Amino acid sequence: QQYGYTAKYIVIGLVEKNDAGLPSVKTLRKEVEGIVRNRKIGKMIAEKIEGQDMNAIRGTYPEATVDTVRSATFNQAFVAGLGNEPKVIAAAFALQPNATSQAIVGNNGVYKITPIFKPEAPAVQDIAQQRRAFSSQVSNRTNSRSIISALKEKADIEDNRARFY
Repeated sequence: QQYGYTAKYIVIGLVEKNDAGLPSVKTLRKEVEGIVRNRKIGKMIAEKIEGQDMNAIRGTYPEATVDTVRSATFNQAFVAGLGNEPKVIAAAFALQPNATSQAIVGNNGVYKITPIFKPEAPAVQDIAQQRRAFSSQVSNRTNSRSIISALKEKADIEDNRARFY
């Protein structure tokens, strides 16, 4: 059977086998080490750029870019060009227009932002209806997650894909 690969090889190797139960500290260290390192570096950079304006930051860090996000909404965490940055979004909506933020250590970098426009939130016509809709959404999500979690806990699933692939 051919899967679209011609005159090429695929080499697959098992890097690690994890036992059932909680992972070891050694395993978790591999996963967490990069995240902690990036946060510490971000905090150091944030301390260095605190109190500096955008031009001074560009002088210190020539690879830094200044860009404009054309559309951001409060209910999104993903920012085009930046990635998943909920702290940046929250800071943008907490600031008044033309006010510059403190350094924000995000998931993908360190940011200073200056909102140039902040639209007014639309007036809510029927607060009771909004509460019912929100409550219904949360209830539906909670019920479906609880059911799936319960099914996973009760199921006796063994992963045997390695035997076939």
